Amino acid sequence: MTGQEALETLLARLGAAPDGVVFIPAEELARWPRSAVSVLKEAGLLSLASPAASVACDGCERACTMPVEIIDYSFGAAAFVHCDKRDDIGRVKVHLSRLERWQASCRATADFLAGSTHLRGQPLNSAHGKLWSVGMLRDKRSAHVELDAENALTLKLAGHEVPLAEVLRLKGKALIVDKQRLVECVNNPVAGGGTRESATARRQRIAARCRELFEQGHRNFRAIVAKEDGCSPETIKDILRKAGFSTRSLPRPKNF
Repeated sequence: MTGQEALETLLARLGAAPDGVVFIPAEELARWPRSAVSVLKEAGLLSLASPAASVACDGCERACTMPVEIIDYSFGAAAFVHCDKRDDIGRVKVHLSRLERWQASCRATADFLAGSTHLRGQPLNSAHGKLWSVGMLRDKRSAHVELDAENALTLKLAGHEVPLAEVLRLKGKALIVDKQRLVECVNNPVAGGGTRESATARRQRIAARCRELFEQGHRNFRAIVAKEDGCSPETIKDILRKAGFSTRSLPRPKNF
């Protein structure tokens, strides 16, 4: 398996995941190219997840998937599964390393794309919850970039649908986004495809971003969003008014 094949494997699993989240055991990652795994972790496409709650028991050849019990002793933790299939096995010790797993998600992938292309995105809802906003891409024209995971990971912009695997490449020790390919799509929109997000979608995106910043303790959240969106704070204030956004219903951050 090459590094690019590891990346494509990860993207394919994300595209097939019902909720846009997949978990990969550390045992499996150990069989992937070490350098590729390091790049994916550093980029945030892979992050350490909570330990697995079940594991394939190796107490016999049946390899049943069983729930794991973790016990904390004074000298450290130990994990076991309790066999209820046979009378001659009972408790089977599980090495803690077998419970280590890593998480990948469409949200983290969209965040990486946004950061790599200097865009700002927030999650959007679709009929099946499998559409994520990446942000606005501006050149000669502008378009809203979305990550669609309905069937396979695809970037939607200006009426184009571009498989993510065609613009996201693993080269050496870095993940590279072919931004020029996306810019070409923006500047050459598909007829009837539109070049801008709808007013409603923009209000939802901006309101979500303002709420995020406010809850993080940013007093100047309107100015921050205005700079990100390439408009004035007054425009953001008007958009929030139309969206019915108010900080009065939100908990006050501690540093306010």
